[in-house]
Amino acid sequence: MLRRAILFALLFCFGLRSQPYYPGPHDEWERRTPAQVGLDPARLAEAIAFAKASETKQPRDLELVHYSSFGREPHGEAAGPFKPRGEMTGVLLRNGYLVAEWGEPFRVDMTFSATKSFLSTTVGLALDQRLIASLEGPVRKYVPDGLFDTAHNAKITWDHLLRQTSDWEGTLWGKPDWADRPPAQSSLVDYIARKRNEPGTSYKYNDVRVNVLALATLHVWRKPLPQVLKEMVMDPIGASNTWRWHGYENSWIVMDGARVQSVSGGGHWGGGMFISARDQARFGLLTLRRGRWKDRGADGPDTNARRTRLRLHELVPQHRAKTLAKRSREKLRPHGRWIQHHLLRPRAGSGHRRALD
Repeated sequence: MLRRAILFALLFCFGLRSQPYYPGPHDEWERRTPAQVGLDPARLAEAIAFAKASETKQPRDLELVHYSSFGREPHGEAAGPFKPRGEMTGVLLRNGYLVAEWGEPFRVDMTFSATKSFLSTTVGLALDQRLIASLEGPVRKYVPDGLFDTAHNAKITWDHLLRQTSDWEGTLWGKPDWADRPPAQSSLVDYIARKRNEPGTSYKYNDVRVNVLALATLHVWRKPLPQVLKEMVMDPIGASNTWRWHGYENSWIVMDGARVQSVSGGGHWGGGMFISARDQARFGLLTLRRGRWKDRGADGPDTNARRTRLRLHELVPQHRAKTLAKRSREKLRPHGRWIQHHLLRPRAGSGHRRALD
């Protein structure tokens, strides 16, 4: 009897210790020293010093930076808000614990294309809620406003938009698809008149097409994407109420009798996700844990996320695949360019409940 009691106690203690740590809401975050989590304090201090000393030489006025770079492109005028950036800032987690932070971790700043991670998450949630039948299905079935009516655009699937391989043609919010990063080595007239690539056969980083994805996803949810993200992701993981997801001054539509803003998938022309490093760290930890937060979320290790990543590496152009595989192995900050959908999944039998309930 005594042996059984001791064995039970040992198993119970082992089970408690094997449970991964998750921070509480807002500032309820346990700290650990570098040594406590197996890091070299001296080398970590050296890495942090390097990060602080590596600030870009560009001005902190990000609107000024825009007009000295992307603002020189055709139709390059700003359409959404900008905000001057703050101090060099970082948050370091190890096993979920807060080990180091520097700069202004609670300051809300623009995050530009990190916004795509949040956008692709809302697509994944729509798929899990069966609002989207299949990522391989045509987007045209879900969007009634003519964005996918041309012969080329009618072939575009959700998968193509998520991977930025759609070569979607058209204009959205006053920005033609060809105005984003047009090739400098060829004639703009020839580029506009070029033959379109078959969807899924070529990669092009293009924020107009990412904004098309955001608008299509808004049509699916029939409510603002920031509201979807707040209710289904950010509130359940204990994020603050300081983050904001912006669209453009003219990116408004009427949905069910109410004006709704379609958000942008980046800060190319302003807008996008404005968020603190602390809240980004929570979202990153959620992603690193494959969508699981305490007792909520992912189905287990054999989730669709793994299958999606494998399929992505098979189909994406080879030079991109090498980069994506490297970033995936390093488990760096997630980026919507290589699909974050499927990471947040409801428990079996949850039906249409919130994905993290």
